[in-house]
Amino acid sequence: NTAPAYEKRSERDDRWSWKYKKWDTWDFKDKDAKSSNPHTPKFKQSFVDFIVEEKLPFALAKEGPRCYIQIEKRNLNTMDLVKQIMQMTKLPRKKIGIAWLKDKHALARQWICIHTNDIIKIGDQKFMKDFQAITKVISYGFHSQALNLSTPIRNQFSIRLKYENALPLGKKEEIEKRLATLAKTWFRNYFGEQ
Repeated sequence: NTAPAYEKRSERDDRWSWKYKKWDTWDFKDKDAKSSNPHTPKFKQSFVDFIVEEKLPFALAKEGPRCYIQIEKRNLNTMDLVKQIMQMTKLPRKKIGIAWLKDKHALARQWICIHTNDIIKIGDQKFMKDFQAITKVISYGFHSQALNLSTPIRNQFSIRLKYENALPLGKKEEIEKRLATLAKTWFRNYFGEQ
């Protein structure tokens, strides 16, 4: 894999533009393109074809000053979810912790953090009932550290590629070999097409 190319806008301009050039990766066509090759996989035809799950860098406890709620969202981006939580709880944005933004067109399992005292003021039973009206709650726990953009979470991805027809001989082995290499070497998580 090659990194994206960065270009100067002009000789006199020292700022860099982050232009997406071309990635030297898989030879997959655009998901909306009409392919004449029936062996080109289709990517992201449904939100369940792309699953992302945040993994916290620490274990959660049974009590603590901050409540971590793991949610599962579909067809809803992170900031729309945060806005709904703000409307429901009447909390300002700065009191709702998130680590990163997750794709709207995916099945995303993400952590939200709210101070335990704020939940107690709202009422924990009412809070959880209202929260579940917005999105699916998977689990919860407590920790002393706040969740924010500097929290070193990991993202675990599951990507499903669909083929219209059976793969030709040797193609399955070639794909499995590439996936085995990726599993050992990993790749950087760039925003945009990956």
